[in-house]
Amino acid sequence: MTYTILARKYRPQKLSELAGQEQVVVTLDNAIKLNRIAHAYLFAGPRGTGKTTTARILAKSLNCVKGPTVEPCERCDNCKEIRDSVSLDVIEIDGASNNSVDDIRNLRESVKFASASGKYKVYIIDEVHMLSESAFNALLKTLEEPPSHVIFIFATTEPNEIPPTVLSRCQRFNFKRIHLPIIVDRVREIARAEKMDLSEEAAYLLAQRAEGSLRDVLSLLDQVVAFGGEKITNELVLKTLGLVNQEVFFTLTEHIFKKNGQAVISLFNQILDEGADVSEFVNSLNLHFRNLLLAKLGLASEQILELPQVYVERYQKASGQFDERDLLRMLKIVQELGSTIKNADPKISTEMALLRLVTLEETVKIEELLSRIKETNPSSGEIQLSRTTASRPMEEKESGSAKAFQPSEIKHGTAYAVKAESGDIQSGWQLVLEKLKKEKPSLSSFLQDVQLAAFDEKELHLEFAGDRAFQKQLVEKRENLSYLQKIAEEILGSPYKIKLAVNSTKASPAGPASTKQAKPDLEELKQKDPLLKDILDTFQGEVI
Repeated sequence: MTYTILARKYRPQKLSELAGQEQVVVTLDNAIKLNRIAHAYLFAGPRGTGKTTTARILAKSLNCVKGPTVEPCERCDNCKEIRDSVSLDVIEIDGASNNSVDDIRNLRESVKFASASGKYKVYIIDEVHMLSESAFNALLKTLEEPPSHVIFIFATTEPNEIPPTVLSRCQRFNFKRIHLPIIVDRVREIARAEKMDLSEEAAYLLAQRAEGSLRDVLSLLDQVVAFGGEKITNELVLKTLGLVNQEVFFTLTEHIFKKNGQAVISLFNQILDEGADVSEFVNSLNLHFRNLLLAKLGLASEQILELPQVYVERYQKASGQFDERDLLRMLKIVQELGSTIKNADPKISTEMALLRLVTLEETVKIEELLSRIKETNPSSGEIQLSRTTASRPMEEKESGSAKAFQPSEIKHGTAYAVKAESGDIQSGWQLVLEKLKKEKPSLSSFLQDVQLAAFDEKELHLEFAGDRAFQKQLVEKRENLSYLQKIAEEILGSPYKIKLAVNSTKASPAGPASTKQAKPDLEELKQKDPLLKDILDTFQGEVI
């Protein structure tokens, strides 16, 4: 006797037997009971979710001798012929191979003839989105005003490719992916009926691989039974389908957490030696890190992770080793790997990505960094900066009035606030110039080679070289001078009035030479000040 595959043998024969499509079942059930049958239906959704099966059930419900009825008798000739796909009143057309305008013209001619034995003549066009544009146009008039005995049922996985003019003439039903628990229950029910010994882990694994398709899970079950017999274990499913055991990924995660690159690469090569496919490994690794991230965010459940409770608890425990930001970065690396292996050597690319996961530095919050710096030098409430520059405050004996000072009150509202001690006004002025360079480059260029000649408690005296008189005039403009004073107040912690002067006896130094002079100062400062060195090393900064 010819073997009938499980997907066909256990195909639903009534609306009440459809799994996971309650909204479709209820609507069609009520339409039949109220005799509100539309002339055209569109069933849209992923593969294996029951679109064509529902179309056949609807045709059977309408053409049963007791019909229209939601419970076809299954005994009359019409029901038997539709069940066996030999009915003259139910015409199934493959839209992929009958997609020309001539095929639609032939259909238009055939709809004129009455049904053979049933009340309705039902046309089921599968993959209707494959019809050509001219074929759709040829169908429009017939679809809008078909004969009273004709019903069209379209099935498609790509409803967005169907012209709006066709969509507007149909009642649309969206079929959704069937939830994993429903698939698990159904496959276990069929396994019992077939006297198979199916473990719970194997049922979940098969359901996961089906990706919401009930037809696919039964096809996979057929394949596993053909390979290893009717005692179906998790190991048998893994071996038959070339999958990687879930435990491997938890072990891999542990090695990554411990920064053990050698163990990670050895485990990966062991998996390949056992016959696993690299792309399958990458897909499973991607799903693994996704589950870890969801568990870390508190979203772990059987429904979201689509796993038994025992694995949900494993993910909750394993996710505690990582920060969610690190998991996001890891997930991104694995997702990028999925694209990389299509264009490069899959094995080498995967090994490189795994090593990137191992060597990935932990994410550190700014607050934690600042706390570490404070612990390094607890005596300093603020970062003290000092710098030797070409310009120095004029001594009292030279200026008679200019005198270095220490402000008694410092603003701490900005990250640039400088603690005023000996030499700190000079350092603060350099910070003013650096901030100007970022926020207002034009003003910064006017102040190139300007020296802080002197300062007191209220004023800063800036000195321009003799050939920089024009730049002085530009800085003196109200908007520029106001902005400069504002930045100086933010950095130095006190309001200063800025005085500008030109030293006609002095020429500006060459641009490149002055640039080179600044660099050794900061390098020297880095060597002399351990705290500043720690800051630069922590943030991986460099002197510019």
